[in-house]
Amino acid sequence: SSCRLGPRSRQQVLVLTAFFFGCLLCGFSAVAMASAKEVQDKAVAGVRAVAGAEADVRFSLSAALSACASGPEDGPKVWAIISGDDASSANSVLKALGAGQKRLAIVALATQGPISQLQVLRAMEYGDIYAAAAELGSKAKGAVSEVSGYTAGTSVLLLATPEAVRVDSQWTAF
Repeated sequence: SSCRLGPRSRQQVLVLTAFFFGCLLCGFSAVAMASAKEVQDKAVAGVRAVAGAEADVRFSLSAALSACASGPEDGPKVWAIISGDDASSANSVLKALGAGQKRLAIVALATQGPISQLQVLRAMEYGDIYAAAAELGSKAKGAVSEVSGYTAGTSVLLLATPEAVRVDSQWTAF
């Protein structure tokens, strides 16, 4: 059997379809935002598990750089946990590296694949930089520990979610 829709019925179906997909997209965005917050919380917990509960964690490079500048040069690390998913964060990281703050530890979070590891690799061009890439979770503990103990210069750590790593065939931890 077939079903024929008149012009008015077709229009109603199109409107309902558009509404349905709009709801899906809005729901997906809300889920993605919650996931980004969960990823950020996991990164903070991982840093504090290694560096101590009192670790100075900031959520912007400018706030972390200010904290570095206002404290003693040989003080504890100041951790900047930022998104690693957009091009603007890569430019911000390179500018922060130019400041030469030895206490600065940048943690870029990649939540989407494919993952660009370019910002971490470019960081190594500055010299006296500790650069690493690890998967978020138990695999990141060693990298966070290395960053915590590095005192010769700025540290840049790319932490990628397991979901982002799964869809990126070129992902390499280092």
